[in-house]
Amino acid sequence: METITNTVNVVLSFLLVATVIFLIFGLPSLLSDFLSESIFKILEKITGKPFTKDKETSLIAIIKAIVIFGSIGIVIWFWTSALESLVTWFLS
Repeated sequence: METITNTVNVVLSFLLVATVIFLIFGLPSLLSDFLSESIFKILEKITGKPFTKDKETSLIAIIKAIVIFGSIGIVIWFWTSALESLVTWFLS
């Protein structure tokens, strides 16, 4: 029974590490590209004018910063919940 528990813990640890790597490296890029295109379309409809390269660059930088900080927050939440589970498991 202990072997099964250890195996499950190892698999969950690898899944957590893979999730963290994806959140840090993959998600900000995917979300910022999607959000920037959506926001550009909305702003162009509202203003009736296309965006210039300077406005695009600054808007993309702002969106990437928001997404990256959000991803860091999610990663911290994952690690704290994993540590909480680990402490609970040790204490029981």
